[in-house]
Amino acid sequence: MRTYAFADALARHPEITPRPVSVTALRERFKPAPRNSTRALLIKMGPFIASEDAFQFKNSFPITGEIAAEYVDLFQREVEDVARIGSKPYRDFLSSLEIDFEAFTLSLPDHLVDQVVTTVITHLIGGLADVITDPSASSYGRCGGDGLRRL
Repeated sequence: MRTYAFADALARHPEITPRPVSVTALRERFKPAPRNSTRALLIKMGPFIASEDAFQFKNSFPITGEIAAEYVDLFQREVEDVARIGSKPYRDFLSSLEIDFEAFTLSLPDHLVDQVVTTVITHLIGGLADVITDPSASSYGRCGGDGLRRL
């Protein structure tokens, strides 16, 4: 179990002034749960270390083909949109490449740029799908539940 210290927690929050500050004031600002737990307050003040602070459980929820298809239905459009946005710098860079000769300028053909960008999008979609189905390759679960609720 890790050791928590107020001095370390306060060092991560230089915006908290004036000092010294009371534990009551810190509880009002960070709203730990349970409210009177010093450990919960220090976890909220950060850093949150998943291997120490997360609720851990045996992740026995398998992703079947049917569940994977549901994930695809839920997230496909968003994942593709994010991948297209993520591929834009590649398209912009490749489209801007030019070699100037005395008589003409040479640039990459549009179909070649399109092929490279399609490959980038495919890899981005695959990576995003991996993150969605198992964000940390761990036993912390997939829902985010309490962690996301508190953001």
